[in-house]
Amino acid sequence: MKSINFLPVPKVLCLLIAITFLAWSLLIYYHWQMNTLPASQVWMLPRSAWQWQVSDFVIVYVIWSVMMAAMMLPYALPMIQVFSNIMVVTSPLATYLSLPIC
Repeated sequence: MKSINFLPVPKVLCLLIAITFLAWSLLIYYHWQMNTLPASQVWMLPRSAWQWQVSDFVIVYVIWSVMMAAMMLPYALPMIQVFSNIMVVTSPLATYLSLPIC
């Protein structure tokens, strides 16, 4: 039987820490803007979609995807780990056949 490692890969862990740090930095920056700058200088997304630039869409998508990952990963990771443990124990053919199901 193969030994199963439950620790996350160091690169993935570093990436998650970096994303978390960037998200908190952005939040602190927006907090600083709203508390110190006059209302005319605070950056806000445009009200109508036709005024949005590509960078506005990118920022909203990144914030949304980090939020979704933060909400869903704590509940999905145990099941993903169980699935990967089962695939380690079974044959490589079973792993190959189970990929389309995922």
